[in-house]
Amino acid sequence: MEGCWETGTSKRYNRAYYINKEKGVSQWGKSSINDLDLPTGWEAHVSLTVNPGEIYYGNVSKKTIQLEFPDFEDEPILPSGWEKIRSKCGNYYYVNKETTHSQWEIPTFVPVLEEEEEDYVHVTEPLIDQPRALKWTANSCYLDSSLFAFFAGPKKFIDEMLNMSLHDKTNRMVLKDCNGQDWETNLEHRKAIQDELKKIYKSITRTGDEVEYCTELRRTLENCPVQEKYHEGVTADAGEFITYLTDLFPTNKNILITDSYLTNAFGIDLPNLLEQYPDTVKTKIIDAVSLVHVINIDKMQQIRDEQGVANLSGFLIQEEDSGKLQSDPYVYDEAPYYRSIQVRSLIFSPYLIFSLKRLPYAGAELDETMVIPDEIIILGGDKFTLSGAVMHTGGCHYVAIAKYNDVWWYYNDNEYKVTETLLRFETWTDFIRACVSGESLINPVTHGTQFYYSPAERD
Repeated sequence: MEGCWETGTSKRYNRAYYINKEKGVSQWGKSSINDLDLPTGWEAHVSLTVNPGEIYYGNVSKKTIQLEFPDFEDEPILPSGWEKIRSKCGNYYYVNKETTHSQWEIPTFVPVLEEEEEDYVHVTEPLIDQPRALKWTANSCYLDSSLFAFFAGPKKFIDEMLNMSLHDKTNRMVLKDCNGQDWETNLEHRKAIQDELKKIYKSITRTGDEVEYCTELRRTLENCPVQEKYHEGVTADAGEFITYLTDLFPTNKNILITDSYLTNAFGIDLPNLLEQYPDTVKTKIIDAVSLVHVINIDKMQQIRDEQGVANLSGFLIQEEDSGKLQSDPYVYDEAPYYRSIQVRSLIFSPYLIFSLKRLPYAGAELDETMVIPDEIIILGGDKFTLSGAVMHTGGCHYVAIAKYNDVWWYYNDNEYKVTETLLRFETWTDFIRACVSGESLINPVTHGTQFYYSPAERD
């Protein structure tokens, strides 16, 4: 079963991690590759940090890690028609013999809570049609809009982020220190942020009390870390905010492959370069990177100049070619190379988020390059569907549109503060048509700065 895993090294944490190619997930500890027959829901892992080489056992559903071999008496009884099957890579999945539906999750899964029941947010459907939203206060549009779009995303990912135990030793391994604070203080600050996000999520989906303003969330952001100044009433970038926020929690990240080519050949494209110059040096790096996929303005402008318009999915693979021989060589294995080509490919994401940098610097004029957001994107064999977008108006203001309860809702926090109503669109196409028909709506094709894609449920 060795072929079921790929390994890489995270630059950010300077640690090895592993990718299960069959399940499409990444983790720090490599799963045991022997033929251990474990109870349902349990996985074996080899520790790479604490007591390296030691096998421990984890149960994602129970949020439990232990050194002792799990007891088969705890194995749940499957509903009628379901059976447990072991894959070729040693992973268990579940098949409903009547419907032929298969899934990785245990069909009888009921979370065992570490916290009190009322403090746990299990992601559910909204109670009524229109979601709630946050009201504008002191330049909060970047924060309000990005959270409205973000929380319309994949329920499984949001459920994990809002409820994961930050005090769990495996999660603490991957959390960066916060301004030199001791670990307990650091974790308490992150826990406070997590609690406020839970309240906002409950409010938006009408599964809890209404949260009118982001004031309390800003208060928690003051401590961890303070440099970003999101706790103050200043203007900020929506994409940078959601990147900062998701990096605070040890959720699954994007997996990026970087293929680098070093050569002294000039004016030859990549396929012919490899064919005509077999001595070209090729290296590969697999890395876990931030959840948000950032697209810089120079790349947008390059595609605009070459094609006039571009599909958003085209940015999943980005090539950087020096294009000419450099005066200062790159040295590899003591040999000089005067041309470098790098191809970066996103191959896995638990929640696909694009951040387009339409403003090269604060106060600059908004770049209105046309970027077409695909309604469906295929990444690594998984299908992602568009679930939200954030748009910059060009006048220091952000608005959003997101899909809640199978309906698209257009949101302007400044207007919502007065009316408490959202504009409703049955389909994404209906919304785009309204944007180009002269209505006072911000078009995501020319003004979109964030696009959110949720993975379809695995069959």
